This record gives sequence, C-alpha cells and structure tokens, in this order.
Amino acid sequence: MARFREVVGQVGIYSFASVLTQMISVLGALLIRWFLGPLQTGVWSLIQVILSYTDYANLGATYSIPIEIPFKKAQGKLAEVEQMKNVIFSFSFLTSLLFALGALVYAFVRHHQIPNELFYGLLITAGLVILQQLNNILISLLRADKNFKFAGKQMILSSLVNLILITGFSSMFRLYGFMYAMCLSFIFNILYIFFHQPFRFQWVLDFKILKGLIQYGFPLMILTFAGTILATIDKMMIAKYLGFEALGLYSIAVMTSGFIFSFPNSIGIVLIPNISEKYAQSESIHDLAGYLTKSNHIFSVLMPVLIGFSWFVVPVMVHLLIPKFLTGITAMKYLAISAFFIGLSQPYNNFIIVSKKHLVQLPMTLGMCGFAFAFIFLIIRAGGGINEVAIAMTIVMMCNFTILFFYVCHYLFTGKELFREYCIVLINFLIMTSALLFLDQRFNSSPFFARMLFQMIGLMIIYLPFLIHLNKKYQFGNILMEKFSRPKSMNGVK
Repeated sequence: MARFREVVGQVGIYSFASVLTQMISVLGALLIRWFLGPLQTGVWSLIQVILSYTDYANLGATYSIPIEIPFKKAQGKLAEVEQMKNVIFSFSFLTSLLFALGALVYAFVRHHQIPNELFYGLLITAGLVILQQLNNILISLLRADKNFKFAGKQMILSSLVNLILITGFSSMFRLYGFMYAMCLSFIFNILYIFFHQPFRFQWVLDFKILKGLIQYGFPLMILTFAGTILATIDKMMIAKYLGFEALGLYSIAVMTSGFIFSFPNSIGIVLIPNISEKYAQSESIHDLAGYLTKSNHIFSVLMPVLIGFSWFVVPVMVHLLIPKFLTGITAMKYLAISAFFIGLSQPYNNFIIVSKKHLVQLPMTLGMCGFAFAFIFLIIRAGGGINEVAIAMTIVMMCNFTILFFYVCHYLFTGKELFREYCIVLINFLIMTSALLFLDQRFNSSPFFARMLFQMIGLMIIYLPFLIHLNKKYQFGNILMEKFSRPKSMNGVK
C-alpha cells in the first residue's frame, strides 16, 4: 500500500504539471495558428513529423533509459547506471549531428522542388534536431531517476517561456520566427536543467555497453517508429492528397487529441520506471496484472471527461481566436474520440515493453500501419475529407487497442475474465460516445458561452457517480491531498 501511495503521489504531481503545461501549450498553439494561417501551419505540421523521427537516429539507445536504468538501480548496479548515462549521451549527440547534416543535404538537393517555406524550415530544423535530442535525453534521465517533482516544475516553466517566445517571434516573423523561438525554448530547457541538476557527462563510447543498449533498444525503437507512423499516417496522407491547407485545418484535431493524450501519457511516464523496478524484483509478469486492471477502470472514467472537455471548450476557443480554422472542428471531435483507445492502450504498451515482449508487438503494429494506410487511402479516393479521415483513425485506434488487449491479457486472465474486462471497456466507450452526442445536440438555442457551460455541467453530472466510485475504491483524493499538503516529501525527492 505504501508503494501504491507513493506512485499515486508521483502521478498526481506529474499529471497536474502535464495538464497545466498542455493548457498553456494549447493557448500557444491557437496563437500560432492565428499568426501563421492554415498554409504555414501545414508546413510546420510536416516539419513536426520530420522532427518526430529524429529520436530514431541513435539506433534505439535512448529507448532503454526509462526501463534499463530503473531496472539496474533496483538490482543495486549503480556503477553500470552511470556508465550507461555517459554512453547514451555521447552516442545520441553524435547521431543527432549526422541527422542534422542529412536534413541540410536534403534541403539543398531538393531546393528547386520544394516550397521556399519548407526549404528554409529544413535549414532551421537542422539546429532543432540537435537541441531537441539533448533536451529529450535530459528529460528522460529525470524521469528514469523518478525526479517527477523537478520534471513537473521544469515542464510548466518551459511551457511559459515557450509561449512568450513563440508569441513574440511569430507575431513579427511568422513561420521562421516561430522556429527560431523553438530553438531558443530548447536552449532555455537545457540550461535550466543543467543549472539545477547534478548531471555530469563524460565523452564515453564504450561499444560493449552500447551494443547491449542497442540490442535491447533497437527493437523497441523499430516498434516506436512503427507506432509513430501509425500515429502520423493521417497527417502524411492529408498533406500528400489533400494539401497543406487541409493539413493546417486538421491540425486543430491533432492539437486537441495531443492535449487529451498528454494525461495518460504523463501517467505512463511515471509508471514505467516504477513498473520496471517492480518487475526487476521477481521478473514475474503476473505481478503486473493488477496494474492493468486498475488502469482500465481509471482511464475508462477519466478519458471521457477529458474528451468531453475538448468537445465543448475547443470550439469556443477556435471561434474566438482563429475563426479561419472553424471548418476543422468536426474533424477535431471525431479524432478526439480516438484518444479513448489511445489512452487505454498505454498500460498495455508499458506491460509489453517492461516484460521485454516488444518484438512480438512489431508485426501487430506494422499490420495496423498497413490497415490504416489502405483505409485512409480508400476514403480519400472515394472523395472523403479530413472529417472522414478522423473517423478512420478512430476505428484504427480501436482495432489497435483490441489487438493489444487480447495479446497481453491472454497471459494474465482466464477467458471469462478477459471477455468481462473487454466488455467493460466497450460499455464505457458507448456511454461516453452517447453522452457526448446527446450533449452536443442540446442547448443549441443558448448563447455560445452558456451552451458550453451547460454542456460541461451535463458531462460532470453524468460522470460524477463514476468519479466518486473511483475515489472510494482507490482513495485518490486523500492520497493527493496528503502529497500536496506536504510538498517536502513529494516523490521521495531530496
């Protein structure tokens, strides 16, 4: 129980920081779209896809950080942990330099075949690649050390600095100003972490350690790469077949679903080092069964609340701040629903990674990528637009969750238990969808803000009994009140 209370406290602190950060980021994203417009927003969305692939340049070495470091610490191998940090830092920095060079070469070779915005964007991206990689390594080490109090503080402060920088630079220089602001934001993050945490790296390229890290991390990287393709295939196909402006409109849906997913993602970030420590003690997958059951029950209640918040609040913000993007609202609502299954998939992904069964997951994810590509391609060829693409992605994510669920749960549950758990998930999804559609059609005659308020109140009335039941069962309220009222003891951070 003490361990459970500690983990809940860490989850509460980091999730609060993550949600607050996402709120600030959503405000910044709306302002950016106001400054850039649909076309330049579409160019940045494509550059974001490119940046999302930079993590793969180090052949998976950094993917071992949140699993291997807590695992080694739990076994008391602290010297190996320090050597591992140095090797990961050195190799990742070297590979990010090579990736940046590749971006520069591509930009100059394709100069006359790509838009000017994309050409100059790629030049700035070369610097962003290096800064982003260093930033990500430092943050991963904070999480692996379970220093979630400082990580949460850094995350909030970083989002505020980022908001100030991108607002100032984008208002003057539009797309290029925005990208310069991103560079400065990464520099701030790196310096802030180095000044407040005792990270001291040595240039070490120990190929024996590196080989072990890559042997474990490379398959995980390939799996994550496939997952990134699955998560971004809708954006790539919209850019290819519907154009940058359509992608800019669709970015409202991407921004909103990203905000929703930040909540289960932040919980997963906290849980994975704790799960890795627990698994290191006995290396028995059956010790993780309770983690999956609790996650199902918790996410099935909390995800609909977050999705409903987005359904009713984001249209008001778009209407007030960036009315040019209003035609993207319907796609936003459809894609937001997919976050229900993305959130519930998080614990199953963590289970597979920690128990080192991720090689088996690779063909599943690749199969889903093929299914998503064919499905979206046929929809676009049939005349579908961004709304239909968003619906297709929700179906894809539901299928992906179903495959993960049945693969993982057949190790842990009987057939009857497995069927019961899956039915609970589907019933919760149907309740959420019915509630959202019902409330979306109500209060149409009310003023804009009043309608949003009534819909939010209606959503809370529907889900209040579920929230009370969760709190009664797991005592979240009492644990979090205790943690926040005694900040010096948070997370065990000294």
